[in-house]
Amino acid sequence: MSSSAKREARAAGGGSAAVVRPADRTADPFPLGWRLRFSADADEGYERVPLTPADLLDPQEGDIVPEGNWHYRVLDPVADLLRRVLEQRPAAGRPALAVFRDVVMVRKGRPNLSPDVAVIAGLRRPTAPSRSVDLDQEGVRLLFALEVISTSRKEIRDKDYVGNVRIYAEAGVPEYVAVEPGDVDRGAPVKLSAWRLDRERGKLRTVEPDERGGFSSQTTGLWLGPDPWGPGLVVEDAATGQRLRFSDEEEAARREEEAARREAERRADKAERRVDELEREIARLRGRLGQDA
Repeated sequence: MSSSAKREARAAGGGSAAVVRPADRTADPFPLGWRLRFSADADEGYERVPLTPADLLDPQEGDIVPEGNWHYRVLDPVADLLRRVLEQRPAAGRPALAVFRDVVMVRKGRPNLSPDVAVIAGLRRPTAPSRSVDLDQEGVRLLFALEVISTSRKEIRDKDYVGNVRIYAEAGVPEYVAVEPGDVDRGAPVKLSAWRLDRERGKLRTVEPDERGGFSSQTTGLWLGPDPWGPGLVVEDAATGQRLRFSDEEEAARREEEAARREAERRADKAERRVDELEREIARLRGRLGQDA
């Protein structure tokens, strides 16, 4: 059969000449993440199972959900700041608070919760390391949840903007904040969406951002908003308006203060040496005047 005849046969889909397209090797088999499942056929006894949109709304301990670089660069500093402010400097009359990053909160007979950043009240050991917290067994409450929106996966956006609003309302979470990452290249700031619990109706109601695009949290006493100078978050004391420093900013300020202190000491030493030189020169001149007299 000639080459042209073979092409015509393939086009007609006839017989063994039909085209077999190779599988798309670039497709991600775990677009939403995965969890491990026991399998006797697997080499190590476990196999990775793709997560579904429903799985995202009922996270389990050990689930792996890929996070972008923005999560780590922004969320980790925010979680660290909240720990320093809320755990180490508790307000009078407020229950002990604990701040967690990506920890599964187990609820018996109901979907689990796992915000990117969570503030919990009432833990007996707020700083104890744990990969999960049993809310029913501990008798504690999730007071504040913060999620970063995925800009690449519609399923995750829907989970954060729709599913979480419903589930957090059912769980009685007083406040929920979702943050869309800023754009470094375009200099676009982050965008905050916030909800507060309407206890009478058992629903989370949208809270409109203030004139700076931020949100004042009643449960934490903090204000969160977009950084006007970059694609990140700013955290302030809601009562005083004082901006709270992230750990790297604290370290930079400490180094600047240390450098300023050393420079002040250097100048003071220099001035003291100059005074000593002048006093010696005055004494020498007085001695000469005395000899001339």
